[in-house]
Amino acid sequence: MNKYFFNSLFFLIFGIFLSADAKNDPLSSNTKSIDEKVKFYTIEGMKSSFSENFDLAFQYYDSALSIDKNNLRTRVYKSTVYLYKFILTKNDKYKEIYLNESDKITESAEKLLSQNENDVKALASLAANFGYRSMFYANDDSFLRSAWEGKLSYDYLKATLEKNPDEIEALMGMGIFNYSIGAVDSKMKSVMSFIGMNGDKKKGIEQLKTASEKAEFTKFEALFMLSQFYKYYEKDEIMASEYYNKLISENPTFSLFKKLDELKVYKFSN
Repeated sequence: MNKYFFNSLFFLIFGIFLSADAKNDPLSSNTKSIDEKVKFYTIEGMKSSFSENFDLAFQYYDSALSIDKNNLRTRVYKSTVYLYKFILTKNDKYKEIYLNESDKITESAEKLLSQNENDVKALASLAANFGYRSMFYANDDSFLRSAWEGKLSYDYLKATLEKNPDEIEALMGMGIFNYSIGAVDSKMKSVMSFIGMNGDKKKGIEQLKTASEKAEFTKFEALFMLSQFYKYYEKDEIMASEYYNKLISENPTFSLFKKLDELKVYKFSN
């Protein structure tokens, strides 16, 4: 069990008004619903984060939270800015901020579940939150902690899809788990099965493809994970390039993915 395997457990699997870069915001009018505005700002925040424009990302996320301050999805993705900064710089300042924000998200989501155990949004947010935490600990060389956080993410993903099989956004995370667990050697696979984690490579690819085509929040990460799995596990450079190029064609400014690829963050085999 090494760093690369636990990195794969990620991933699973998102107010200040905007600066001049977003002054022509199409949602500045009152013609959109609250949910539509929050979704728009959150996705734009993700795009800015993937483009390493972290200051603008914060502005978008804060705009979403100024409308719905308790939106767990937005809070999860906002926290990942600090996660990415830590991975890129290894600066402990970002490590502390990320874990603090992540802990707050966990507390808020668990409180909602204590009131309603069928709260799919809370379950999905916990799944994503623990998935990113697994990614964090793998990059902090805390492999056992990474495994634990990954198991929690997996359990919450299963619960999310059991409550709502049509939760497209959860397919990205479950696709990562299905593929990565299905791809390990038989000895490791039996260990994962013993602790309640089972995988299926083919199903994982199918789930990631569905997320890349139909999801709104997780489509970019799904495309990237497909490129990583084909590159490092399937040894298929043609398919890897196809998905990576599709990702970049969506937005040529997504420099973060290039750096994560260069750092081999999601490579879990030697």
